[in-house]
Amino acid sequence: MRMTFLGRKVSAVEMSSLPFLLLLCFYGLHPQAFETTVCDCSEPLNMGIIQFPDADCKPKMNSTSAVPVRYVVYSDEGAAVKFPGFICAKWRNIHRVTMNFFGQTVIVPEKIPIDTTASEFYKMIYTKKCEGYEMTLSDEKYVFSHEPRSDGYWMRTVDWETLNCALEQVQLFQQVEVEDFPTPIGKASATAGTLSHNHLTLVWDTAYTHKIQHELRPVESGIGNLMMKTINEK
Repeated sequence: MRMTFLGRKVSAVEMSSLPFLLLLCFYGLHPQAFETTVCDCSEPLNMGIIQFPDADCKPKMNSTSAVPVRYVVYSDEGAAVKFPGFICAKWRNIHRVTMNFFGQTVIVPEKIPIDTTASEFYKMIYTKKCEGYEMTLSDEKYVFSHEPRSDGYWMRTVDWETLNCALEQVQLFQQVEVEDFPTPIGKASATAGTLSHNHLTLVWDTAYTHKIQHELRPVESGIGNLMMKTINEK
C-alpha cells in the first residue's frame, strides 16, 4: 500500500514564535500581577513599576500639634521642717548595804529618777558634764553612769549613791501648718521648747518651729510643649 504525505515546510521564524504563544496562553489561564514599593522615610526613594510622590513617604505634620507653654507644678502637701532635739535624764543610783552580826553583807540596788528643769539640761548639753563629771560618748549617747560603793559596816545599814546622767540627740519633725508635732516621748507644742514625760525631758530650739497658714506650694516650673491630638489618636 502506498501512502502519500502532504505538507509544507515550517520556517524558523514560525517555529521561534511558538514558545512565546505558549507563554501568553499560560498567563492567560493564570493571570498574575505584582508591584513593589520600597519607602525610606528618612530619604524617600521610589522603586518599582508604579511611580509615587515623595510626600507619600513623609509623615503628615501638623504645625499646631506642639505649642510651647510655661507650666508650674503645685503641691497640696503640707510643708515640713526637721530640726534637732535633746532628750535628757538624771537618776540616783543607790546601793543600800546591810551587814549582819556574822559579817554577811546584803546589797539592795535602787534607781530613782530625778525631774530637772530645762535650764539644767541645757547646761548639760553645752558642757557635756553631769554635776561636774565628764560624760562619755557611747552608742551615740553621752552618759555618766557609775556604780556606788558596796562596802558596809558591822551591824549597820548604809546607803551609797551616785548621780548619773544621759543625754541623746534626736531628730524632730514638724508640719508647719500644725502647731503640735510628735516626739519620742509624746506630742509637743511647737512654741513650748520643752516637754517632760516619765522623768524624761526633751528640749529644742523654738527658732526651728513655727506655724503658718496652709497654702499651695510651687515645686517645679519651666517651659514645655503642649501636644494636640485628634480624637482618633491614642
